[in-house]
Amino acid sequence: MRVGLKRGTVVPTVILDGGSSSDVAETLKSNVVEAVASADMRQNTLQRLSETLTRASEKLVYVGRIIDLY
Repeated sequence: MRVGLKRGTVVPTVILDGGSSSDVAETLKSNVVEAVASADMRQNTLQRLSETLTRASEKLVYVGRIIDLY
């Protein structure tokens, strides 16, 4: 039994090659929890990257102003 989500959709893909329906439900639940956690982690990483790039940009502007003074 394999249960998964197709990329870019929330429609579950279930391939049954044995096992009970409760096993399918548990596997699907586990996969959904993992997918949500993975998406949250990617979002947090993108947020941190955005903040880092913003700070770097601000520092470059500051350095540019110092250079303009000389």
